[in-house]
Amino acid sequence: MASYTIGNRELLYKEMEIPVSDLKFYAKNPRVYTILNDDEMEDPDQDTIYAHMQKTEHVKALRLNIRMNGGLINPILVSKDNVVIEGNSRLAAYKLLQDKDDPIHWGKIRCHVFQEDLTDDDIFNLLCAFHVNGRKDWNPMEQAGLLYRRQQECMRPIEEIAKERGMKSAEAKNMVTTFSIMKENDDMETAKWSYYEEFRKIEADVKKSEDVVPDISIRSVILDRIKDGTVGESKDLRIIGKLLKQKDDHAKTMLINYVKGAAEIDDVADLVCTTDVTDDAIKKAKKLRELLNSDNITDLMSNEEFSFQLKKILAKLKTLV
Repeated sequence: MASYTIGNRELLYKEMEIPVSDLKFYAKNPRVYTILNDDEMEDPDQDTIYAHMQKTEHVKALRLNIRMNGGLINPILVSKDNVVIEGNSRLAAYKLLQDKDDPIHWGKIRCHVFQEDLTDDDIFNLLCAFHVNGRKDWNPMEQAGLLYRRQQECMRPIEEIAKERGMKSAEAKNMVTTFSIMKENDDMETAKWSYYEEFRKIEADVKKSEDVVPDISIRSVILDRIKDGTVGESKDLRIIGKLLKQKDDHAKTMLINYVKGAAEIDDVADLVCTTDVTDDAIKKAKKLRELLNSDNITDLMSNEEFSFQLKKILAKLKTLV
């Protein structure tokens, strides 16, 4: 009898081979939950879960990998009642091997079967140990989904949940916030994670600018464009963030035009780039002025190269100012 030590708990298990047909998908597993991608399917049946999972590239690749290796490298983790706590994609790959290759050869799968009932805390800590603090083969959205559901189910502050997992509080909070925005926008596409993560970073500036365009919510416009795929690339949201920080009339007009669809992201980028160049020039001019007003300017003037460069600057200024 072996065990997993998770926190202060020692979870005993036996290594066994179990018929694939006896095993059940864990519907609350973040990868399963993400693949189903539908809030109305809180309790999907086993056939529905498999129908969705077998279509994913991840499961298709696992099928080929498992077949090439002649079986699993890492056993799946199974509860007393044959629910696959960790390894749902591998279970789907085995079912696919049965359907497409050989139902007899792939009839059983290596499992670590826990010998006692698992609490919600046990399951959460196990999944975190494998996929948040451990090898991290889940994508960020799946990791965030685990933290989000944990918070919803135990109704505890995310700071506490982060602490129990040894995570930075800010990191966990940001992940859950991004996941929450995706749910709010009814858009759970894994490929959109980076878009919503960038939106989270500019959301405070979005809220501050809501009154710029009367009767139109800037936040809703941007979220709609993320959802329908017309916002551009995820990095383009950083350009919008820079525009929101600018308070001059040109920036305000550009923001209004962008929100109303009269300006494209390239137009915004051109304005932002021009402003960045101007701001950088102003900063450099201020630094030069500070240097000229500094106490050690007299000593610097004795340096021939420095004196020469100042004379060149002065000559150029006479033609400009």
